[in-house]
Order: sequence, then structure tokens, then C-alpha cells
Amino acid sequence: MNYLFYDLETSGLCESFDQIFRFAGIITNSELDEIDRYEISIKLRPDVVPSPAALAITRLGIEDISKGICEHEALIQIHKLLNRSNQINLGYNSLSFDNIMLRFGFYRNLLDPYSHQYKNNTFRADIMNINLIYYLYKPEVLNWSDNRPMKLENINNHNNLFKGKSHDAMVDVEVTLRLSRKLRSYDQR
Repeated sequence: MNYLFYDLETSGLCESFDQIFRFAGIITNSELDEIDRYEISIKLRPDVVPSPAALAITRLGIEDISKGICEHEALIQIHKLLNRSNQINLGYNSLSFDNIMLRFGFYRNLLDPYSHQYKNNTFRADIMNINLIYYLYKPEVLNWSDNRPMKLENINNHNNLFKGKSHDAMVDVEVTLRLSRKLRSYDQR
């Protein structure tokens, strides 16, 4: 079984009116050793007005989001990555945000919006939920922030998992992967 650790950067929080700008992913084997990595930049669709707050958080300017491939081509690539056989697709807080953005993007581009959740022995999971168990029952494993302890940025800052700016898709994937390795080194289950 392989794992695909992934993250998105988007134009805002609404799956109906916003779009994905960046996709980053790292595929690992069952031992969490890297096999491959992907970064996909998607250019702004003409019908999308990006949220200024989203652009400030991601530090993407208009010139950044004007480059890349069209959404349809990008989502075909992402759909193929997420639908590889015998793979678990993992993100951080991905079930409540990233997965919804992906499903809506797949649907909008006439791709099966649910196949990456069940087809070909493919599943999805959220590292944040696993991390919450450690926070509640094994708090000694990580250093926790007093303010918003589940926020990935705070976990990285308190545990020095990876150097880089948060809310960059690949940096957040690296942090999530290193967090997973740290949790796994404590308990293989």
C-alpha cells in the first residue's frame, strides 16, 4: 500500500465559487519512504475572483495565479494521482476542506468526484484526526502550542519538522509527511 500526502492552495474557502491554484503531493511506500513528488500550478479561471485574504495567506500574487495549466488539464492529472490503485490519500485537515474542493473541482470538470474515496482499493484519511488522538492521549510525543494546537503551522513551529513558509502547498506536504513519520516512530499502529 502506498500513501499520497497532498495539499492544496485555493482562491478562497467556497467550493462553488473558488478554485484550486496549487496542488502538491508526495507519494511514499508503506514505510513512508518517498517514491515520487508532484507540483501542479493552475491558472486563474476567468469566472473566479480570488479572495484577498486567500492571496495574503498563500502569498500568491496575480502574476503567480496567471501562470500554470488550465483547471481541466490539471484536475485530470490530480484525479489520476488520487485514483492510483492500493493507495491511501492523506492530507492535514483534508477531509473538511481539501477533499471538498477536489470533489467539486472533479465534478465541475466531468470527472468522477468520489472514485478516489473507494475505487481500486483507494482510500482517504486525515492526519489531523490521527494527531488529535496523540494530543489527547499521548501529549508527550510532540510539543504543543497553547493557542490552536492542531494548526499545522503551530505544530511545525513547535517541533521544527521542516523549514519553509506555511501555506505553500509543498511545504505543508513536507510538514505533514514529517509529522506522520514522527508519530509512526512512536507507534507503528
